[in-house]
Amino acid sequence: MKRILSALILTLLAALCVPTVQAAAPYTTKTVELKTGLYAKMETSEGDMIMELLYKRAPRTVQNFVELATGKKKWMKDGKWMEGKPLYDGTVFHRIIKGFMIQGGDPTGTGSGQVGFRIKMERSPGLNHDQRGRMAMARSSSVDSASSQFYITFGPAPNLDNPQSPYAVFGQLLHGMETLSHLEATPVKSSGRGEMSTPIDTPKLHKVSIIRVADGATEKVSYLVLNAPKGAAEAKN
Repeated sequence: MKRILSALILTLLAALCVPTVQAAAPYTTKTVELKTGLYAKMETSEGDMIMELLYKRAPRTVQNFVELATGKKKWMKDGKWMEGKPLYDGTVFHRIIKGFMIQGGDPTGTGSGQVGFRIKMERSPGLNHDQRGRMAMARSSSVDSASSQFYITFGPAPNLDNPQSPYAVFGQLLHGMETLSHLEATPVKSSGRGEMSTPIDTPKLHKVSIIRVADGATEKVSYLVLNAPKGAAEAKN
């Protein structure tokens, strides 16, 4: 009996000594130092992105975005004016066209929502869709129909720089290019309008924070990068 008890005790002790394997964290935290300028940190279900807002080259368009992001500008939803409420927090990216762009900024999440106002097209010579990560205002066929919706390109899109029908570029992705890649990899289905662009598992835009760095100053900002393909982000949802 003593031998049996001793064997059991040794077995239990051996089990207790086995190291515990911990699951890898879905996100990695990175820290960058931002220089003088105006930025938007976008916290999404696929990681974070830090956008530089080109306020010197597109001041009116940037002002519209910043005021909507901070709740300074009122906007409409379901026929009611929203005052003092940030528009972009808790919205989704409702349209994704691989190799082209991802679109968001509609509080209804459909792409057809109306927010009660429109802004005029702002032409900024030399500010084109010439690289990955360009941020611009989405609109209908009228050049002066933009309001709250925006898109971020997955690559150069010179077709959007037609001088007869331009789109207002106002930002550039600086940090979090990995997040943009995860967003582009989102599985999509037919939108019913002849394009494969409706996300099957819709990515979320949890929060947009505006960061202002004063002249001559710098600011350290941390952001999250998703370690695995889409699906591992559930811990943040």
